[in-house]
Order: sequence, then C-alpha cells, then structure tokens
Amino acid sequence: MDKRILLLRELSQREHAQLSPHPNLESSYGYWYPEAQAILETRPGEEVEHLDYLAGLGYLSRHFFDKIHLCPFCSHFALNFREVCPQCTSSHIEMVEMLHHFRCGYVAPEVEFRDGIRYTCPKCKHTLRHIGVDYEQPSTNYLCAACQHIFSEPVVSCFSLTCGQTFAVEKAIVRVLYTYRLTTQGVLAARRGVLEEAGMAGIFIDPTFGTYTFRFFEEQLAQEIRRARRYDHPLSLMITSPDHLEDYEAAFGKEAAASMVKAITLLIKESLRNSDIPALYGDRGLIILLSDTPLAGAYSAADRIRQQVLALNTREPKITLSVGLSSLTDGVESPQQLIDLAHQRLQEARQAGGDCVRPQP
Repeated sequence: MDKRILLLRELSQREHAQLSPHPNLESSYGYWYPEAQAILETRPGEEVEHLDYLAGLGYLSRHFFDKIHLCPFCSHFALNFREVCPQCTSSHIEMVEMLHHFRCGYVAPEVEFRDGIRYTCPKCKHTLRHIGVDYEQPSTNYLCAACQHIFSEPVVSCFSLTCGQTFAVEKAIVRVLYTYRLTTQGVLAARRGVLEEAGMAGIFIDPTFGTYTFRFFEEQLAQEIRRARRYDHPLSLMITSPDHLEDYEAAFGKEAAASMVKAITLLIKESLRNSDIPALYGDRGLIILLSDTPLAGAYSAADRIRQQVLALNTREPKITLSVGLSSLTDGVESPQQLIDLAHQRLQEARQAGGDCVRPQP
C-alpha cells in the first residue's frame, strides 16, 4: 500500500490530525516531522517533499510555522552568520572607541592616543587632558585586524558549514516551514485507501520540483483566459530557462548542476504570489501564469527574479536566467498562442546571450 495512504490513515485516527515540525540537526532543513518520516521511511527532512505533494493535491492544508535560511548552493540550513569587514570580508574585526583631538583635528582609535596613563595625540604630540575641552569620543567604530580598515558598520555574511561557500545574506534561500493538517478530502482518501492522484498520476503536482505539471497548467490557463476576457482583467505568461547549464555541469558535475536547478526553481517559486501558477516547461524551465498582471508588472517580476538567480552563484561559469514574456491582448485568441509568443521571446533572450528578459512587443 502507498505509504502516503498509511500516513493519512494515521492522521485520521488522531484527535488532533496535524503534523508539526521538530528540530533535528540531521535534516537539511534543521527540522523534521518524525511521525511522517517514520511512516514514509525517508531520511530526516525528506518527508517534507511528500507532505507538500499531499498538500498540493488537497489532502493536507498548510499553516505557517516558521522560516529558515538555506544555503543557495547545497540547500542546507547549517549557516554561520558573520559580521565581516566590508573591505576584505575578514571576520577578524573588533569594536574600538574613537578619539577626536580638537587642536589638530586628528581622529583615530583610542589605543593610538594611549601614553601610559595619559592620552597624547600621535599627530601633534600634545597631551589631551580634558574630555570636551581637548578631545571628544565621537563614536564606536570597528577595526579589521586583517587589513586595518576602520568602518562604522560591518557587513553580515553567510558561511555554509556544509559546503564551505560564502555568500551575502540576501542570497540565502528562505524556506517556509508549515504545520500540516488533514483535510476532509484527506479523510475520504484514507477511508478509500487510494489517492486520486494514483489514477491521475502526474496531472497536478510534479514531486521532484514541487511545481504543477504542464498538463494541469494548460487546463488552468484556458480557464484564466476565459475569466480575464469576461471581466477585462490583465493576464501575462512567463517562461524561464537557465543559461549555461551544460558549462556548469562540465565544470562541477551533474549533481551540482541538478542542485542549482532545484535551487533556482525554489527561488522562483518563493518569489511568486499564491495566485500565480508555476509549472514545468521542458526538462529544466518553468512556465508561470500571472493572473491579474499586465505586461509591465510581469516584466518587473521577471527582471527581479533574473537578478536573484544571477546572485545565486559566485563561481564561474555562472548559471543565469533567460525569460520570455507574453500578455493577453486582442490579437491572442488561444492558450497556445500565448504560450508560443512567450516561447519566441524566450528564444530571443537565449540567442542574445541569456541573462535577460524579452517581453512581447
């Protein structure tokens, strides 16, 4: 029997039919769902993909629990957030008191003025006797022991304890953790002993990337076009494709390239609204339905995502993102026309060298 059915049955027999995350350092998320992991027989943390899959089919509902930061290279939570020097990025920094000598205007760390039990200006050699008269302490700064740079605020950097990569905080992947609750549909599936998706495999959710399948996307696109026409609402389409993936794979291997594709997919998904519909497009791209979105809004969203993908990788060769856009206009009559227009713009973006967005003219 499908282990996911066993999980739904277990939940249906509980007074509180829900699963909450618990800390676990063996999980790449830092959390796991022990009851689900035991039934699904996964490694700690890997049960999350199955729970998201069931939630996508309506058998579980998701409720916000917390957010965690993951490494964009290895998707692991083990990160060291460090304050570093903005000039050389060394973490060997310390806070220092600054002194300002009024007579000559010299400003330097307090340690430079020390002369036994007195303060003597290292520039003009005058003795500093009275604070507020001879000198002042204007601020507390930082001193980098590696390059001697003095600065007012350090930069926060992330260091992955798993893969050893260093990156800016804003490049970290933000992953939402949920509490999962059994729905009425899940109760019925547990009683029947069969998941509807078992007879409609792959129609709704792709379990590998956690996106909708293209078949399901086509059905939703047709419905959204009809709705947009009826209520005169804007609608746009976005197709994305990673660039230079073959070069990245040749340099770092298939596993690293596959991890990057997953990281890019997760980044794009986290950047979308709940009303947007992402689906697999080809073997490595995404097609995204942006309801109630004009072409200008789609362009802004696409370019923001493009920049985020560019910032994901710091090693050469870099994986970038090409994006093609189309919008529902008077000349577009069918879902396929809208897809074809976005695909044409995607091809133009790739032919231009990638790392760009091409909207429908």
